[in-house]
Amino acid sequence: MCLDLAKRVDIIVENFKPGTMARMGLGYEEIRKINPKVIYASISGFGQTGPYSKRGALDVVIQGMSGFMSITGERNGRPMKAGPSIADLVSGLYAFAAVQTALYNRERTGEGQYIDIGMMDCMYSCLDNAVVNYFATGNITQRNGTRHQINTPFQSYHAKDGDVIFAINRDLAYQRFCKALGREDLATDERFIKAEDRRKYTDEMEAEIEKTTTQYTVDEIEEIMLKHDIPFGRINNIAQVSADPQILHRGMVVEAQHPHCGPYKMAGNPLHFSSIDVVANRPAPMHGQHNYEVFARFFGMDKTQVEEFLAQQKVNVAASKKKKDDDE
Repeated sequence: MCLDLAKRVDIIVENFKPGTMARMGLGYEEIRKINPKVIYASISGFGQTGPYSKRGALDVVIQGMSGFMSITGERNGRPMKAGPSIADLVSGLYAFAAVQTALYNRERTGEGQYIDIGMMDCMYSCLDNAVVNYFATGNITQRNGTRHQINTPFQSYHAKDGDVIFAINRDLAYQRFCKALGREDLATDERFIKAEDRRKYTDEMEAEIEKTTTQYTVDEIEEIMLKHDIPFGRINNIAQVSADPQILHRGMVVEAQHPHCGPYKMAGNPLHFSSIDVVANRPAPMHGQHNYEVFARFFGMDKTQVEEFLAQQKVNVAASKKKKDDDE
């Protein structure tokens, strides 16, 4: 049944350990024999080749092994994982890009494609200047909280009722920033005039800036920074960003209707096209939700035939499980 379905599809995506699909007779080499134009993407922890390829992996394992956690967290704290499952998300996005590339290539050449995505590869590629700096200078990037490795002030600061972040990357911008804060004294302080000097005295500069920012609310700082065109942002919690006017304007909060749980809200689709309608408010499908649709569309089966087939599959799975238990 799976092979019959594979004859008709454009794309197959799987994320089992390498070798699992081949053992089931559903690997790329088997599928391409019956569907040479198929785009077949495999996502695994470490890719299909190499000394770690047979290992399983979860998001946090990849965050640690890739080097990502080593540069995430406070300077004197322990390595930290990102809040979201960033390795899972990034790997999925890379796979999405690869599949679109393969589809475009197929339109031009008629050729199918096998895509091998390793989560560790994806996360390592995201380390950007940490990797470049290491190979250029031999220096190993250390955890630095919200501070930038080069530019300063380029980090978060406390306000009276929350936290804000400034991103100052040029000396002229720093002069405007000091004027905006009403701290012209910092603009003329010899420790802070040049970027290279500010890097040396980041702790001292942070203390001086925070003397001022803690006297204002986040709203007041935002008004000041926007007036002087200073790169600035609020550090929002989930409730705050979910009510942010920009997020709402962009349709990033949508309501879906779950068949059992009823209506609920979730993040919308961030992809916006000029002439493609994107449906972003469907809930995740229930287990087997589209069985009848798929079997009817691809195999011409009616409801009775589908139910008989699924019932037989339950018998087969139970028999297979019993055999495995007996063997063990």
